[in-house]
Amino acid sequence: MKPRLSPRILCSCALPWTDRFELDESLFRDVVRGQLAKGHTSIYLYGTAGEGYALTLKQFESNSRVFAEETEGKTSLRQLGIIALSIPQIQERIEVGRALGFGSYQLSFPSWGELNDLERDLFFETTCGRNPDCSFLFYNVPRGLRWLSPGELSVLAERHPNLVAVKWAGRVGMSTIRSAVEQAPQLCHFVGDIGYAEASLQGLTCGQLISMAASNRLLANELFELGQTGSDKERVRQLLKDLNHHSSILRDLPMNGSHMDGTYDKLIFRLHHPGFPLRLLPPYLGASEEAFAIYRNRMQEELPHWLEPVSE
Repeated sequence: MKPRLSPRILCSCALPWTDRFELDESLFRDVVRGQLAKGHTSIYLYGTAGEGYALTLKQFESNSRVFAEETEGKTSLRQLGIIALSIPQIQERIEVGRALGFGSYQLSFPSWGELNDLERDLFFETTCGRNPDCSFLFYNVPRGLRWLSPGELSVLAERHPNLVAVKWAGRVGMSTIRSAVEQAPQLCHFVGDIGYAEASLQGLTCGQLISMAASNRLLANELFELGQTGSDKERVRQLLKDLNHHSSILRDLPMNGSHMDGTYDKLIFRLHHPGFPLRLLPPYLGASEEAFAIYRNRMQEELPHWLEPVSE
């Protein structure tokens, strides 16, 4: 059975905030254009990097409008992430997206309390079931408090034909990914760069959720193609070794209280867009200038081939 959404690189966009915590619209447009220029036409806003958990409805609408303008007619998939604490909030954001022309959404469970089985089913009935003309990706992330097993995903996929993909957060064991691919083959299973390389070495066909590999999007494209064809496993092993090294560089940075995942995404975005602000919406702290300088210098010294030339 082929997945409802074909495997691809799925990439995100980070939001650059001014010192008044307003969107730097010009820079954000450059960010979106930069992703498209590297051939990344499956693109989403408001996941971890887009701080979808922190936005007011006004910010959600205004930022989405800019994203819609920059991606209109240029993508194979454009998607909005919906992170909220109740179904009315989720539906409100989906309606905003629909009015702007979006037909694909990324869902995660509300994080204030763990959903029970009845609440899980109601969640999907009032999102996927209510919007049969839209497609949905489920973000299987620990921050949603409840993690869906491969068996649960299989049942939900049968129940909701517009549930097309799952994004697996963090370092998920390969046995779990294998079970998910086997039990819910109608879904495209997106895993991070390291997981994608590991899965390809085991003969599993997945989608690639680009994260660290975004430091050199051309190498990320190479990794994706190798994973899809199953060819040159030695090259995949080398890229995997590089990605693990990259991960260790990020882990070693002096974060000084900054702990949100999007912090690291913004460090990577700054590699391509000098001056990209590292701040997150408060109360969360972004990385420091010191941390970025250490990160950039270590990448230049230890993994220079994983850095793209900076565009003027």
